[in-house]
Amino acid sequence: MNLSQVESEFIKIKKCIKSVTHAGQIPSCENLVSLFQKKHFEDEMDNVDEMSMESEIKTLEKLIEDTKEKFL
Repeated sequence: MNLSQVESEFIKIKKCIKSVTHAGQIPSCENLVSLFQKKHFEDEMDNVDEMSMESEIKTLEKLIEDTKEKFL
């Protein structure tokens, strides 16, 4: 797994979530997180990589939940 690529994509998705201006954009952000997870979560990961990836996914999901709350 190329760590710099994962970090770069994580940062881009995080910026995307933070730039949401209306509720209609939230499903697209959720799709990005899902694709990010599918792309980078590998069966051959060691425990450290797996925990790191889970942490990144949880961070993105928390940002989405916070964004959803803004538009309720």
